[in-house]
Amino acid sequence: MDLRIAPNSGRALLSGLLLWMCASHGACRADTWLGRDKLEHFGVTAAMAAAAGFVAYNHFDVSHDDAVAVGFGVSLGLGGLKEIVDANVPGGQPSAKDIVADLLGALAGAALLAAIIAR
Repeated sequence: MDLRIAPNSGRALLSGLLLWMCASHGACRADTWLGRDKLEHFGVTAAMAAAAGFVAYNHFDVSHDDAVAVGFGVSLGLGGLKEIVDANVPGGQPSAKDIVADLLGALAGAALLAAIIAR
């Protein structure tokens, strides 16, 4: 089965999620770009992307490109899920900037994975 996603659908979904979070929860206030929290989001999603892709490549016999995509998707999906949970629990503080840090971390982890595993 070949599942294809429209090229702009991911960007539209991410943009909508970011706008919703900022507008409905005040997530854009008092949230610095260079705080420790952003570094943690970046580091955890980078590690998850590399680890998930590595497991997919070595234990599930997927191709190089598919392993990189799996790592990126798993990592970004879990980072996004964490922000959705934050938006729906009392005292949670969802942040659009956290999602950007997650995205950058997932990209870095996927790039590291792509460089490490053989084609």
